[in-house]
Amino acid sequence: MKKFIATCLIAGMLMFSTSMFATQQTATQQLTIVVATSLVITSTTPPAAVVGQAYSYQLTASGGVAPYVLFNCLMRRLKHG
Repeated sequence: MKKFIATCLIAGMLMFSTSMFATQQTATQQLTIVVATSLVITSTTPPAAVVGQAYSYQLTASGGVAPYVLFNCLMRRLKHG
């Protein structure tokens, strides 16, 4: 087994041909990799919350590969003032 390691500098389709060689044998295959743009959170500042009322805010993002999943949300109380 051999690893293919590359750093893609632009998003899009990366098409390449690869070959493996062994004693008296050669195998070649055309491959395509989809290179996504970087994931960016595009949400603006959320609206103010009201004490004692449920709060909901929709995060938005672009780039990356959808569907997006929120995997960590840290909540903390800020000091008044």
